[in-house]
Amino acid sequence: MTERPLHLVLVSTPIGQLGSGRGGGVELTLSSVLRGLVGRGHQLSLVAPEGSRSPVLDDTVQVHPCKGVDQPSWQHADRGAPMQIPDDGVLPRLWERALDLGSQADAVLNFGYDWLPLWLTPHAPAALFHLVSMGSVSQVMDRAVAAVARWDQRRLAFHTCRQAQDFDLVAPPEVVGNGFDLSRYDLQLAPSGPLGWAGRVAPEKGLEDAAAVAAALGETLRVWGLVEDHAYAQRVEAEVPQGTIEWCGFKPTAELQRELGACRALLNTPKWNEAYGNVVVEALACGVPVVAYDRGGPGEIVQNGVTGWLVPPRRPRRPDPRHATGCCHRSTGLSWLGGTMGESGRSRDARGNLDSPGSVADGWHHRPMTADRLQTIELSPQVRRRGLWCILALAVVIFIWQLGSTGLVDETPPLFAASGRAMAETGDWLTPRVNGLPRFDKPPLVYWLMGLTYSLPGSASWDPLGTWAARLPSALASMASMLMLGDTLLRYPLAGDAHPRRTAVAAALAFALSPLVLIWSRTAVSDALLSGTLSLSLLCQWRCYASGSTRRWWLAWVLLALAVLTKGPVAVVLTGITLSLYALIRRDLSGLWRLLRPIPGLLITAALSLPWYVAELVVEGQPFWDSFFGYHNLQRLTSVVNDHLQPWWFFGPVLVVASLPFTPLLLLGLARCLGAFRGGGSRLQMPAAQSLRDFAACWVLSVLILFTLAATKLPSYWLPATPAAALVIALTAQAPSLRKRPLLLWMWLFTLMLTAVLAAGLWVSPLWIPLIQDPEMPTLPAELLASGLVLRAAVCFTVAALLGLITLLRTTDGRLLAVQGPLVVFQLVALLPMIELGDRVRQRPVRQVAGTVASQRRPGEPVAMIGVLKPSLHFYTRQVVLYEGKSKSALVNLADRLSHEQRQGFQGIPLNDPNSSDTVLVVIDERTADRDHWQGLAPEILSRSGIYSLWRVDRSRLEQRSAALRARGVDLTWRDPRPERY
Repeated sequence: MTERPLHLVLVSTPIGQLGSGRGGGVELTLSSVLRGLVGRGHQLSLVAPEGSRSPVLDDTVQVHPCKGVDQPSWQHADRGAPMQIPDDGVLPRLWERALDLGSQADAVLNFGYDWLPLWLTPHAPAALFHLVSMGSVSQVMDRAVAAVARWDQRRLAFHTCRQAQDFDLVAPPEVVGNGFDLSRYDLQLAPSGPLGWAGRVAPEKGLEDAAAVAAALGETLRVWGLVEDHAYAQRVEAEVPQGTIEWCGFKPTAELQRELGACRALLNTPKWNEAYGNVVVEALACGVPVVAYDRGGPGEIVQNGVTGWLVPPRRPRRPDPRHATGCCHRSTGLSWLGGTMGESGRSRDARGNLDSPGSVADGWHHRPMTADRLQTIELSPQVRRRGLWCILALAVVIFIWQLGSTGLVDETPPLFAASGRAMAETGDWLTPRVNGLPRFDKPPLVYWLMGLTYSLPGSASWDPLGTWAARLPSALASMASMLMLGDTLLRYPLAGDAHPRRTAVAAALAFALSPLVLIWSRTAVSDALLSGTLSLSLLCQWRCYASGSTRRWWLAWVLLALAVLTKGPVAVVLTGITLSLYALIRRDLSGLWRLLRPIPGLLITAALSLPWYVAELVVEGQPFWDSFFGYHNLQRLTSVVNDHLQPWWFFGPVLVVASLPFTPLLLLGLARCLGAFRGGGSRLQMPAAQSLRDFAACWVLSVLILFTLAATKLPSYWLPATPAAALVIALTAQAPSLRKRPLLLWMWLFTLMLTAVLAAGLWVSPLWIPLIQDPEMPTLPAELLASGLVLRAAVCFTVAALLGLITLLRTTDGRLLAVQGPLVVFQLVALLPMIELGDRVRQRPVRQVAGTVASQRRPGEPVAMIGVLKPSLHFYTRQVVLYEGKSKSALVNLADRLSHEQRQGFQGIPLNDPNSSDTVLVVIDERTADRDHWQGLAPEILSRSGIYSLWRVDRSRLEQRSAALRARGVDLTWRDPRPERY
C-alpha cells in the first residue's frame, strides 16, 4: 500500500467497447480493478473505445473515449499471422491518448492483449505495465512478451502460473489473481438444476464438448455469453438433440450470478490455456461446483474433488459424461467458500491465486515481487526427509559402493594417502610427510581425515589396499554436496515447479554424474573435499540471504574455514568473486552485507584456519613459506608449473566435458544469467528465495574467471564449479512444457543428440579401442574389448537417449531424471568394472612388486625405482624409496644418493662404511632397462610383474658405472632445488 494516492491510467482492450462483452474476461477484470482502486482513493483515468461504459458511475474515474475501428482479436488469427492494424484503427489512438496522459501519471496499466503497447514499453517515457490477459496464441505476441521480459520483467504480470508457463521469461512470473466483490454474488444451495456454460461462443472455448456431455446425460445446458461466431454456434446446436442448448445471451454480473447460481454444475471446456477463468470463480462464488478441463487457469483454481472436478483434455475424443455425473455436491462449494473467502470483499483460493481488486497497481508500482505471491509448493518435513533419503541412497551407490576394491592410482593419490597414514602412525598431526620428506602442497584437513580413518582399529583387515581410508574424505564430501543441493531445492523450490522433489533429486544427480565428479570423488586427493566444503559454505550463504534471516549466519564461515584448511586461500577468493557477482546481478549489496556479515564472518574463518598456518610456519620456517605460499599458490596463479601450460580458453572445453551430456542446458542457464548482467533491469524484482539459479550461475562464472586468469591450468580446478553447474542444469530443465520455449526445446534436443553421439561412439568402440597405446598398460585394448564393458556403456547411453526422446515427445515431468537413470546404471555396470580392469592392468603389477620387495628386502637394504615413477611403491612397501628418471643423470644421482642423502627414515651410507648395504633393490620398467647405461650391471632378477622387474644390484658396480658416466660429463642433479620432490 502506498502512502499517497496514485495517478494511474488504465487502458482497456481495443477489440470492443467496454461493457459490450466482446472483451470477455478482460472486461470483468478491468471493472474489478477500477472499483478496487477507486475504493483505495487513487486518481484514475480510463482510456477505452468510444461507447464504453465505465463500471464506476461517478466522477472519480475520468473516461477518455477514442474513435476507431475495433482491433481484430489474436484468438481468431493464425498463429503465424503478422501484426495488423486496420485503417482508422482504434488501437493506435488508444495509445496516443494513453501516452499523453501517462506523461503526467505514475503509471499506465494495460489490459489489452496486443503487440503495440508491448513494443512501446521500453521506448515510451511513461511507465507502462501489462496484465497479460491470454496465453500463447501468436508467435508475434510470444516474441513481444519475451522481449519485455528480457528488458524488465517487472513490467509484466500474469493471471496464473500456468498461463505464464506459455512464455519465455527470464525470472519467475509476477502472478496477480483477479479480485471479486463477493457482495455482488448470492450463495444459492439448490441441489438440482440444469448444467451451465459461460463464455464467448467461439471455437476456442469448446462449447461442443459441454453440449455433448449434456446430450449424453439428457440434460439442458444453459449457455451465457456473446455469440462471436454464429456459424460455429449453429453447428454445435445441430450436433445435439433439439432443446439441449438454451441460449441465454450476454448478461451483466447481477443477472448472470442469479441465473448461474441456479445450475447444478458449470462445465468449463476451453480448447486452449485460459489465462484465468473468471466464470469459474463466479460459479464457485455462487456455490456452483465446476467440472473443467485440467488446463490453464481453471486447473489452478478448481480443487479437484473438493470444489469440482478436473478432467484431462482428451482431444479429439469426446469428453466422458461420467465426469459430469460425478461432480461434487452443492454443499462442497459452500464449505469451500466458507473456508477460503473472507468477509471484507477480498477472496483467494487455497493457492493464493485471487487477491483484492487493488492488488494490481500496488503490486506492480510500489512493491518488489514477494515469494508468497508466487505458485510455490512448501514441502512438509516428512516429504523433505523422503527426498533426502532417496538422495542419500543414490549417493551411497554412486560414491561408496566398491570404494576400496581397487588400489591407489599413481601418481598423486599415493602421496596424499601416505601422508595421512604417516600422521596416524607417527602422531605428528602438524606437518604432512611422505617418503621421509615434508609435503607442503596442501593444508592438513584432507590428511587429518585420512589419518583418522587409518587410525581405526583393524584397518589392515577391512581396508587391505588402504584405499577406503584414503578415498573416504572425497566420497563423503561429494555425498554432502549432493544432500546439500537436494535440501536447498526442497526448502526453496522454484516457483511453478509442480514436483520440487524430482527437481532436487535431478540436481543432486546432475552433480554426481558429472564425469569430473565421478572420477575425483573416488580419488584420494583434496579436490573433491575442497568442492564439498566450498559448496556447503556458498549454499549456506545463499540460504541465509534467501531466508532474510541472520540465524546461523556463522555456519557458512565455519565451513569456509574448512575449505581454507583443505586447499588454501583460493576458497576465500572464489567466495568473494561469487558474492560480488551475485550482489551485482541483484543490485543488493547492502542486503547481502547485512545478512551475511562478511567482516565478522571472515574473522571466524581466520580464527579457525590460521592457527595451523602459523604453527607450521613457526616449526618449518622458510621452506614452508616458499613452497606453500610461493610455489603452490602464487606461482601457480602467475606462472606455469609442472608443465601444465594450457591456452587461455582451456576451461571452455572442460566446462563442456564436465557436464556431459547436459552441457546445452548449462549453457542456456548461463546465457540467461549473462543476459541479466547485460540488461538494465534489476533482479531485485525476483524474490531472493527464487534467485538460486542466478546465484549458481555467478558461482560457475567465478570459477571460470579465476582459473582462466591463472597461468597453471588443470581439469581438476573446475571441480568447485560442478555443484553450481548441477543447479543451473536442473533449474533450467525443470519446465515440463517446451512448446512455448523454443530455446529450451533446442537445448534439450542438443542434449539428446549428445547422448546419442556418445552412445554411437561406444557402439563403434571396436574401431578405436585398438588405437589406445599406453606403455604402462600394453594389454588394455585387448582386455577392454574382451570384457564387453564398453558395449554395456553403449546400451546405457542408448536407453538414456531413447527415454529422453520419449519424455520430450510426451511432454511429461521428470525428463531429466529419465535420462539420468540409465547413467546411474552405467556407473554401476560399466564404469566401476572398467576402473577395476584398469587397476588390474596398470596398478596391480606395482603392488605385486611391492609385495616382493617386502619379502626379499634385506635389513638396511635401500629401495629405488627407476624410469616410470610410482609413489604407490612407497605406500605399499612402507619404505623410503629413492625415485629417479630414465636419463644417465638418474643413474649418477642414485649412486650418490645411496651414499649421501638424508631424509626422515633414510640415511645414505657410503659403500666403504661397515654399516652400509652392499646391494640396492631397484624396480625398473622394461624400456628404461633396455637403455645402454643400465646394461651390463649384472643384476639379480628377483621377479617380473607387468612391465616392471625387481633387480638386486651390486652397489660397487653401480658406482663404477656412475664414475664412468661422470667422467664423460654427466652431472649430478639431485642436489639442485626442486619445488616438488618425493
